[in-house]
Formats: sequence, C-alpha cells, structure tokens
Amino acid sequence: MSFRLRFGLEELDLVERETTIGREPTCTVTIDDDSRAHAVFRRHADHVEVEDLKSRNGTRVNGVPIQVPTRLAHNDRVRIGPRELVFYDTDQSSAARRRQNVTGKMALCAKCGEVLPEEAPSCPHCGAAREPAA
Repeated sequence: MSFRLRFGLEELDLVERETTIGREPTCTVTIDDDSRAHAVFRRHADHVEVEDLKSRNGTRVNGVPIQVPTRLAHNDRVRIGPRELVFYDTDQSSAARRRQNVTGKMALCAKCGEVLPEEAPSCPHCGAAREPAA
C-alpha cells in the first residue's frame, strides 16, 4: 500500500513510519506555522493516522478538530495551520481514476492567489468563496 499527501502543487509520498509537519527545521515538512511541530502522520501497514502535537491552532480532518490520533481515509482533507492537505491512498486513487478515467484539476484563488482543488467550494487558505466557472 502507498499513501500520499498533496498540498498546493506539491505531493509527498508517505514512505517513512512518521512524517512531522511544522516550522522546525527538524520536521519532515516545514511550513510557515505558529507551532514548532504541528502534527505527525504515522504510517501503519494498511493505513495512516494523523495526530495533533498540541499545536496552537489545532489540526482538523474534514473540518472537524481532532483530539486523538485519527485514521485517514482516501481524499480526507487535513487542515494544519494555514494549509490544507489532501490525503490519498494511492491504491484507491489509481482504481478510482481507472474507473472514472479523470484526473483532479487545480485552480488559483482569485483573492489570495493560492492553489486549491478546482472542486473546492471555498479557498482553504483565505476562506474566499469560489466564483462560478465561466
């Protein structure tokens, strides 16, 4: 099984047992954040869980604040500070793509210019509502 995180135009394969995200240079992924170490993604044989590391702003999965390690499912959205990450079980993603024969599309927020999934109803970075496609 393989797992991946997408944030903006970047993707990260979760190959290590633990992947930490925060502002400390010792974190696996460094972001501009208030917390030294914001959250950790733990890879198990058949799943990944995310745990908030007592960060100032907390960690959310699909908009819900988490208090305990939380098992992730394909396409879950994880909010860490100002960033929204999308979790992919690449085995499920590949199967779904073969069934649907489509790929995800990205768009730019008209207000802040950040990259976001085209299907998002609002910008995960600044909260601006998406304008309907012309």
